[in-house]
Parts: sequence; C-alpha cells; structure tokens
Amino acid sequence: WAETFLKRLKDKTGIQGGIYGNSDDLSQMTQWVVDNAWVWFAGYPYAPGTTQMIQDWNAPKFPYNKGKFKAITGWQFSSQPLDRSIFYLDTEEWTKLSGSDNANQNNNNSSSATEQNNNNSNSELEDDDLMKFTYEIIDAKTNKSQGTVYFYDGNKVVALNNIDQWKIITEIYKDTTGKDMKHYKWRTDAPWYVRFMQAINQKAVEVAWK
Repeated sequence: WAETFLKRLKDKTGIQGGIYGNSDDLSQMTQWVVDNAWVWFAGYPYAPGTTQMIQDWNAPKFPYNKGKFKAITGWQFSSQPLDRSIFYLDTEEWTKLSGSDNANQNNNNSSSATEQNNNNSNSELEDDDLMKFTYEIIDAKTNKSQGTVYFYDGNKVVALNNIDQWKIITEIYKDTTGKDMKHYKWRTDAPWYVRFMQAINQKAVEVAWK
C-alpha cells in the first residue's frame, strides 16, 4: 500500500513523498519504494548509561539497520517527553524535498483555482480521493482485539458501537467506489493509532450514537 499511496501522491501533486517507520517497516517496502522514496526513520536508543530515551537534542550515531535503503533523510531518535528528530538536509534540499518551489509557482500562476480548491468540502471530492478506513487495536499482551472498531471518515475518528455500523459503512463504500475499505490492526506496543490521532489533531475519538 505504501507504493500505491506514494505513486498517487506523485501523480496528484508532483511531489515525491517519503515513508516513516522502523527497520521492520523498511524491510517490507517494495523495490519501487526503495528506489524512489525518502525515509524518516523511527528508532529510540537509550541515553548512554541509562534505560531511558534521550532527553536532549544531541542525536547519537545512527545505530539501526537501513535494509535496502542507501540512506535516511531524517531520524526521530526520541519520543519522550517530546518527539525529537534530526534531518540531514540544508534549506535548499528541504525546499526541494517538500515541493515548496512547485507549490509557490502553482499558487502564483493559478491563485483563483487554488482558492476554489481550498473551498471544496469533502462532499465535493470523489470518494477515491478521500482517506477513509477502519481500524481496531490489538492488545500486545493478549494478542487479541480490544473489541472496538474505529472509523475514520476523512475528517475525524469515530468509535463504532455496533457491528452493523461497520457492516453498512463497508457495504456502502464498496458499492460507491468499487473497492474494499482498508482495515488496519494496530498493536498497543506500536501505537500507530495514537500517532494518527496526533497527525489529524484529534485529542479524543467521538462515539457513534446508539
């Protein structure tokens, strides 16, 4: 799915995206991703002589396996009490990586079109252009689901409280897009569900009414 997403991002925006993950994640990437994507690595070594993550901004020598990737672009080396990352780029390289030059040029050439696009709501976009999916949380100690299915509707995360809610969502999505809705199983020892909530700036899930 990483290759599919990155190709779509490139097609829609002209920007080459990257991936975020650890050594295990990198080992699962296709050769296309290895050849084209940049890497923001996640790995949290202990501070020397302790059993705690690094608490300052002094990143040590990179100790992890990069797999088939020749280099990494950034490294998140701590997440306590703050996320701390280092990127091996200068300003010019960062501008090129982020596509800022292309974005600024497009804004200058088509400001009216950009304003119209910014006013579009999700309801005006094609279903295929929206990121919609469900997920559940797997307890790392028991290796079993915690029991709740969560639905991201393109704007917010909602906790479903009935199996029929999940069924009708996936059926309608299939009928309207011709595709199966993605369903993820995220473990408590690798809490991507927390990172996703942080990324969309949602502090707590909403609960579907009964």
